Amino acid sequence: MLEARVADFHSIEYWDSIGYTPDGDALVSRHANFVQAIAREYYHPNMGLCFEDLLQEGFAGLLEAASRFRPERGCKFVTYAAWWVRKPILKLITEQSQNIKIPAYRWSRLLTARALQEERLRMARSGRGDAGGGRDVMERIIPISRGEISLEETFDTEVSLKDHLSDARSPDPLHCTLAEETLDLLQEALESLDARERRILERHYGLDGQEPVTLQQIGDSLGLTRERVRQVEQDALRKLTRWMRRRSRGFPA
Repeated sequence: MLEARVADFHSIEYWDSIGYTPDGDALVSRHANFVQAIAREYYHPNMGLCFEDLLQEGFAGLLEAASRFRPERGCKFVTYAAWWVRKPILKLITEQSQNIKIPAYRWSRLLTARALQEERLRMARSGRGDAGGGRDVMERIIPISRGEISLEETFDTEVSLKDHLSDARSPDPLHCTLAEETLDLLQEALESLDARERRILERHYGLDGQEPVTLQQIGDSLGLTRERVRQVEQDALRKLTRWMRRRSRGFPA
């Protein structure tokens, strides 16, 4: 299809001059340095992609530019192709370079900030002072390109990042989950007791949402002596212990 377009709209001599062949090999070889220069603008060792990945996408964009180029519009091929080469490279970077995606428009600012940072380092090493220009840009943009950091990572102290980020005023989700599971298990265990045993344990230990009361108070409300209430409570606790043991061994409670 691409070769048909060449015959329809342009002269074969023109396409020969820019290195076009139906398989694209000459086009790629003649513009390899051009694509490498653009890919190098976007490459960074910490971006999570290798340089060859960017080159591959850049060459795909080059072939796409060749299929769309119209020389009668008075534009040079490399000028026209630059946008098409950058497009797939930027798409690859935004989709695969980081787990947290950075919008494409941010990458251009990020590259500018990186260039300023590298210029400052070169000037500092050469003893020409510090290039103060663009400091605000770097402080805003550079942090978003540092990639992901593990919550287990430690810094100056042995305290991990997750401990720095934790909010002491908020309940620990793990403890909340364990507490809910414990309450569910306790409720299931209490249902194995008879009504009187369950009521005595609930009132004595405050399991019914009320304040705990003494055995004497429970006995007065049930018409029992304090000693009898204590005996019923001990029997109920032994039943709960047997229930929990059977449950932990995998037997029906």
